[in-house]
Amino acid sequence: NTFVATSGLDTNDCLSSASPCKTIQAGVDKTGGTGLVKLAAGIYTSGVNIAHFKDISIEGVCGANDAVVVYATSAVPAFWVQDNSIAAIRCLRVAAVTTGALGIVGRQFSVVDYLEINFDHFPSGGHVSATEMSKVNCSGAIVIYGSAVYHGNASGMSTLSLPCQISLANNPSFTVLLIGSENSFVGAGSTVWIGVAGGCQSYVMQTALIRLNPSYGIPCNVAGAVYYGGQAY
Repeated sequence: NTFVATSGLDTNDCLSSASPCKTIQAGVDKTGGTGLVKLAAGIYTSGVNIAHFKDISIEGVCGANDAVVVYATSAVPAFWVQDNSIAAIRCLRVAAVTTGALGIVGRQFSVVDYLEINFDHFPSGGHVSATEMSKVNCSGAIVIYGSAVYHGNASGMSTLSLPCQISLANNPSFTVLLIGSENSFVGAGSTVWIGVAGGCQSYVMQTALIRLNPSYGIPCNVAGAVYYGGQAY
């Protein structure tokens, strides 16, 4: 395991809470190919790139998700998992510091599992994306506190699965709640939505599929969907 705290130093060995790294990226890099990165409470102002066949778990403070905040920018998502890597991310809050920022992104044949995540406002950006033949899965309760262009987006023959409870706090708004494109699949057939979002739609294009929970449908004040060669069912 490696340990990260805002009071740490990236020159530390990061092998205990007494000698933590300062950045999440350093904690990930020092795990080697596989391992757990433990984050102490604090605000982390730079995102992390998990790449090149890594198998990493990143854990904040479970039971107090807002104790750990990870910022995203338009240049670097909060968590960018790529190049055949695997990541499990839990127990923290994701926030944007610039417009166009992205929260959690899986790309290039990677697999991402996330749970117990709180999402803040992402102006002109999105919360979760799966692209380039990746799989992104929500396996536990999450809370959305802020608006975004979209919550979930699957493209490039990827899969985004949402078999979890998603709470919509403070009536967040989305241009599009869920997007599927380029022969991808968005699985929201067992999603339990708590609360109602502001004006939003589901959006399907280029032979993608979006499966919706018939008990909840699209939890938007403005119901409806836009289809461009895809299907929602």
